[in-house]
Amino acid sequence: MIFVKLLRQLIAAGILVFAIQNAGAAALTVTYTMFDLTDSTPGTDRWQVTYHVTGSLTAFEGFNVLFAPTDFVGLAAESVPSGWFAYTIGPDLIFAADGIFSASTDGTGALPADFIVSFDWTGSGTPGSQSYEIFDDSFNVVAISATMPAAIDPGNPLPEPGSLFLIGAGLAAFVMGRRKYQKR
Repeated sequence: MIFVKLLRQLIAAGILVFAIQNAGAAALTVTYTMFDLTDSTPGTDRWQVTYHVTGSLTAFEGFNVLFAPTDFVGLAAESVPSGWFAYTIGPDLIFAADGIFSASTDGTGALPADFIVSFDWTGSGTPGSQSYEIFDDSFNVVAISATMPAAIDPGNPLPEPGSLFLIGAGLAAFVMGRRKYQKR
């Protein structure tokens, strides 16, 4: 009896922690499409990325896409939808500080929306997924995630093994509790 009660409390706590941990991350999804541009300056590798952002934000909330200082230079915001304020800060190799593309809505900026950024690629291979932060109207980071190629469907992610364990443990606790109740 005590074991079942303890197991139920443990499962409920696990589900609560899982829900809180993933609440912010589900609010915004950023997919990207990369284009290798014609290099106008010899020795540079110019790229353009279109970020397709879906989800929901309220006035003055937004996101920052981070650019590693060892791989990117020459960040520029090429296209920003109306109702959005956006800027770029270049990466700093000396201080090992990431570059940032930041966009926040003034309350009229709608989602889904596309944002276009260009940069010079200094890394090896080709550019790919990047980290991004979601911030609230006080500029506090509330979630961190990673951009995904546009070919991946963010609406149907694979469940994590921990999630499957929680679901299985919850079902087992329910069955055990139900059997005990029926014996009475």
